[in-house]
Amino acid sequence: MRAKRGESRQISVPFPTQREADIWYFQVALPTFQNGGVVTRPDAEHCLPPAVPARLTFPEGAEAWLAFYNRERGHTVSPDTRSAHKRAIKKVLVPHFGKVWCDEISDEDVAALRDSLQERGYSAGSAKHYLSTLRMIFSYLRERGHTKSNPATHISPREPQTRINRVPVITESVTLGQTEELSDLMPMYFRPVVWIQRLAGLRTAEVFGLRVENVLLDKGFLQVRRQGGKRILVGEDDATTSVVTQTEDLKTPHSRRDVPIPRSLVELLRDYIEQNFEHEAGATQQLFQNPASEQNRASTYRTNLKRAARQIGLIDSNGNALTPHGLRKSYSTDLRSGGILGFFHSRVLGHKVRAFDGGAEVTASRYTLSPTQARLLEIAQLMDSLVDEAGVDVSLNSPWDVSPKRALTYVEAARILDIESLVTIWKLLSSGKLESAGPSMLSTRKRRYITLSSVMALRSVARSAIYTSDVQKETGASSMTLQTIKKDYNIVTSPTDLSEGAHVWTQSQVDLVKSIMAERNQRREEGMSLTEAAAALGTSPETVRLLIGAGALEQLPNMPRVTRGSVKWVTRKSVEEYEKNFGPKDKKRLKAQLTPSGCMRYMEATERLGLSKPGSITQFINAGRLTQVRVRNSTARFVTISSVEVLASELASPGITKEEPVEYHLTLNRVAAQNCISRGALLAHLDKLGMKPMRIPYNGRSIHALSVTQAKAVQKSLSKTLQGKRPSSIEYLRPHPDHLSIEEAAENMKLRPETLLELIEDGELIGTLAVQHAGGQHWFLPPEVISNFLARRRR
Repeated sequence: MRAKRGESRQISVPFPTQREADIWYFQVALPTFQNGGVVTRPDAEHCLPPAVPARLTFPEGAEAWLAFYNRERGHTVSPDTRSAHKRAIKKVLVPHFGKVWCDEISDEDVAALRDSLQERGYSAGSAKHYLSTLRMIFSYLRERGHTKSNPATHISPREPQTRINRVPVITESVTLGQTEELSDLMPMYFRPVVWIQRLAGLRTAEVFGLRVENVLLDKGFLQVRRQGGKRILVGEDDATTSVVTQTEDLKTPHSRRDVPIPRSLVELLRDYIEQNFEHEAGATQQLFQNPASEQNRASTYRTNLKRAARQIGLIDSNGNALTPHGLRKSYSTDLRSGGILGFFHSRVLGHKVRAFDGGAEVTASRYTLSPTQARLLEIAQLMDSLVDEAGVDVSLNSPWDVSPKRALTYVEAARILDIESLVTIWKLLSSGKLESAGPSMLSTRKRRYITLSSVMALRSVARSAIYTSDVQKETGASSMTLQTIKKDYNIVTSPTDLSEGAHVWTQSQVDLVKSIMAERNQRREEGMSLTEAAAALGTSPETVRLLIGAGALEQLPNMPRVTRGSVKWVTRKSVEEYEKNFGPKDKKRLKAQLTPSGCMRYMEATERLGLSKPGSITQFINAGRLTQVRVRNSTARFVTISSVEVLASELASPGITKEEPVEYHLTLNRVAAQNCISRGALLAHLDKLGMKPMRIPYNGRSIHALSVTQAKAVQKSLSKTLQGKRPSSIEYLRPHPDHLSIEEAAENMKLRPETLLELIEDGELIGTLAVQHAGGQHWFLPPEVISNFLARRRR
């Protein structure tokens, strides 16, 4: 501890009991040290806190020990251990002893607890855990002076009268033929594991610790350098838990070795690596890592191996199935039968070298050199000879159809049939298209399985069927095009049970779609879309529409409902002839041909009337002051020259201004945005000024608006409110005073802003402007865009 600032020394303080020492340390010394104070020796009696009663009841003593254990040792054990101690105190110890004094509990009381646990059917392991917790509690109380002895020291759980041998006692070696059957019954990614254990003798943890770099295919060796780690939970000091991986160190130092493998296993691992790892992938990837999660596959491998062993009858007299370690023992048996003894035998299996052949241990451990790789390859040659003699197939080729004993789980059946949801498997079972194997004795959990024959029969049917996705790939048609063709030609497809929404097509239906798409592609080659024609002529698509209406371009007849929407096509020949006769340089002739006689464009009318923007023409048209002219099969609009001349004379007369009553108006949202207030606040201010908004016609509707004069009066009265405030982002980004934002346009069109955005994205509103600002996108619509859209919708 720090006795003085800048100095450190150790303080030794004697106390009569451990309890008094803990009280002084946790309540006096530690807080003083953490607050930067000087820790002094408690020479005087007043330095010690008042003593607590030395006699405690058992619940109080157990609670005190549990708090001490969680504080001092909780960070070194897992949360499960802490929970187990707490559960033992709450459910067993405290109900048994009650509120008896701790110093009155004797050895007989603890023995009575042990006998009670045995009578109630608790196992010896559970009784040992409860007595261990009780022993730690009394050890803590004895050190702090609450009890004089530990009554649970010499009490241990009784051994059961009969012991169940849970270790398989399969005395016969697993033959290579049986190993091949096990491999056939295992999932694809576990077959190499079975053969590695049988032909190389690796432990299960060592197999799942292999990485790609540890497989030396050219030399024929497996490098055993680590074991498969396990994910465990560790408690932290702040009562949280973190996930860490257990150490990957091998079981013993002697397990670090190079194991020779036969050529058949070399080819198996070569095929496995080529199928599951890319050439650019790092060599540090685990060879048998689960791609779906970071957890190890060892436990799943053991479960699958036991189920496969039960199916071929590899069980002992107690009904226990073969374990993975049985394959390693069979490998060891083959080595002994082949004359591989002593040092080589121990070296390959990763055992510590002991005395052998009657020699002394010092001779075996100190005077025996490591075998060369050439001598170790003799073991691989022995395994090769055994594989050739047995005539087994060591490969990844999945003989699904040559294993009649195969019983599939729901997950395996879904994987073979390429089905994503297990609900589909249940539907297939209920409809009778899959056959259930029923509750099987092959699993200790009485799981249900599916027969292999029914799965393979359904898979053969599924592979011969033609699905919608196959039709799209073969014909090049989109899903929307296929739906249109099905409706027009009355094509009826049948839905499949293997996938949601998938339909099966017949070959005749596919041939019909091919002929339709071929005709469509041929017409497509003969024609040009409006955009392509506009690019070829150097003009806009609207001009191309006018040329079609005027008969200058020949429209290609559309195939019914194949081309989406109202898309128009023109013949390539007519475009080439028009370009030859009327090139894009002859602007005057093209303009004269497109503009109807006796009419003028909006821009020309704006200049003639002396207005500031073409948007004002729309308001004069809505007020009935100008006459509009529309061209058939086109969205272009014009006004008559006579109506423009009449309006020009009226505007030039005295007493008529451009601003009243219909030349220029602002919506309420626009005025509110300009003045940095809400629409409600604007209406309240208009009531205060005695001003009412007028209703003006706009695109066939009636909306609330203010004239320019009214808007200026409102802005003048709110000039104090505008001081120090920045205009809204919409007003700041508006490209032109006539352009409307999404909200303003939606209000005028009586649509929702979301619907308006969908129309813009679908290309229904051509001419909208997108302003990029601060990583976002803001849309603005000119008035003529809205007028064109509403006119097309009414038509």
